[in-house]
Amino acid sequence: MCTLVKITLAATNVSEMVAFYNAVLNAGLVALETMPDFYRGRLGSVTLIVCPNEVAGVDATQNRQQLCFAIDGLTSRVEAGLQNGGKLMSTNSNETHYYLIDPDGNTLELMEAD
Repeated sequence: MCTLVKITLAATNVSEMVAFYNAVLNAGLVALETMPDFYRGRLGSVTLIVCPNEVAGVDATQNRQQLCFAIDGLTSRVEAGLQNGGKLMSTNSNETHYYLIDPDGNTLELMEAD
């Protein structure tokens, strides 16, 4: 058995990333009391951590994975992402899948939940 329990995003623009993921995915990211540069939230049942690149020792210029999220209210969430530092990379012809770039340049796929 294998269960994903946590995702850590090392970020250059931590505050912008927190605003983006809270707006688009309702991640509920809040600063940790003991480590104010770290934010913890949830993506469904998975813990999400956002921390500064330098703390995580990350020197990446582009993501190496792309996560896909099925979400309710797809178009309003895409708009929220665009208003919070995201950019539209592409969409399919019937606008059931959107590909956004977050404030740090990571790509993510969004699709309407069933």
